[in-house]
Amino acid sequence: MDELGRAEESQTLRSTIVQRIPADALQHCIELLIEADQWRGVDDLLRHAAEEGHAWAMQRLAGLLIEDGIELDDDPELFEEGESWLRRAADAGDKHANLLLPNLLERLGKTEDAADILQQRATTDDQEVLLDVADQLMHLGHHDEANEVLRRLTAAGKPQAPVRLAHVLRQAGQLEQAEVLLRQTAAEDLHALVELARMLAKTGRTAEAEQLMRGVVQPTTEVLSALADVLEKDGRAKEADRVLRDACLAGADLIELEFSLQGTEAEQLRRYGLEPDGRTAAPWRAPEPTPKARTAVNENLPFAEWFGLPYPRYSERGP
Repeated sequence: MDELGRAEESQTLRSTIVQRIPADALQHCIELLIEADQWRGVDDLLRHAAEEGHAWAMQRLAGLLIEDGIELDDDPELFEEGESWLRRAADAGDKHANLLLPNLLERLGKTEDAADILQQRATTDDQEVLLDVADQLMHLGHHDEANEVLRRLTAAGKPQAPVRLAHVLRQAGQLEQAEVLLRQTAAEDLHALVELARMLAKTGRTAEAEQLMRGVVQPTTEVLSALADVLEKDGRAKEADRVLRDACLAGADLIELEFSLQGTEAEQLRRYGLEPDGRTAAPWRAPEPTPKARTAVNENLPFAEWFGLPYPRYSERGP
């Protein structure tokens, strides 16, 4: 209708669609328009839905504006409008907007604004959100704030939190505190135990690291990979290779083993994988069939059977 000069009717129709269609159905309509490459309709409908207060529409509209901004050589006006809609979506409680906003602010060079947003998100009790907040704070270089969030998670017994906190402590040069933390939580957290073994191996204490990994009753691929790393650092390359192959057979990615190999075997592993016994697989070819003696019967079996010829009547075809 816009193209026909009937802008007022078009606006009325969009208002009717946004107000009367349930939000999930409206989202589905927009997805169908995107699949049909009807971007004019998508932009107009999303913008109208966003102006009507739909947080999901604000977040999607912001995403499109930011994508357009990237395509147009980081257009500042599009980024600014995208940031505005993303902030409104976050304020309206959209989870995706809350996750994306700090990343956008960092891209725009507003690192302190990004840190402020993350500090606001850190007031939640949602442990998954707090893990993400800690990771982003570390990425921004706010180690003290990340440390505080991770200590809260560690005290609450959140898996993986001690490992990430130990990483923060190591980055801050507090190696002894990192080791103490990992030792305190290793009995209950396998990730912490693996990280402790890796840390010990890096500081030359490979014997203790190996003992920790071999002490795991049911070793996971993570444990086996860590044990291979420990053995490698101890100068036992063949043992490390065998353990790493066991890890791959148990489901670990082949990439670690591929990196440890050289030349043609690395390429062979990439192409053919591993045999069940851990050897690098090789291409397989069927043996050539053994040639059989030619006879009148086996060259013309149906003919012989039809006429009841004795078997075999002729060992070779006559002249």
